[in-house]
Amino acid sequence: FMAGLNDILCYKKYGCYANMITGNTIRCLFNLAEFNFSEVIRTTLLLIGYTCGTLLFRAITQRMKNSANHSTFASSKKDKHHHHQLVKTAVSTTVAPIIMLSLCLADFTNFQPFLAAAGGIINSATMEGTGGVTYAITG
Repeated sequence: FMAGLNDILCYKKYGCYANMITGNTIRCLFNLAEFNFSEVIRTTLLLIGYTCGTLLFRAITQRMKNSANHSTFASSKKDKHHHHQLVKTAVSTTVAPIIMLSLCLADFTNFQPFLAAAGGIINSATMEGTGGVTYAITG
């Protein structure tokens, strides 16, 4: 519900989706068919921003997991669960300021790819934390 509300608010304010990558892809292709190249560039930058946000989150997560695996050796199942929770907490506290910075930059500069990057990070974090997506990515 919140992801959908977020996209509605972003669309009303910025004219783009922060999370709905399919919606931005469809808009890009429609604009390409209509030879509206300024919108093609704009929506392509949104797609790139979203992808960069996703890749950034994955890189941070992998780096922290690798670092944690080398520094501790969990012997029991309980230790492994605690170790996994510590990694999740570390990742969350690292990406939260990045998300806020991306949202502030999008608002301050009116450059929406920052907004899309935050959406990519949020969706990746949701997938990592819950094992599910925040909504169906169908447009």
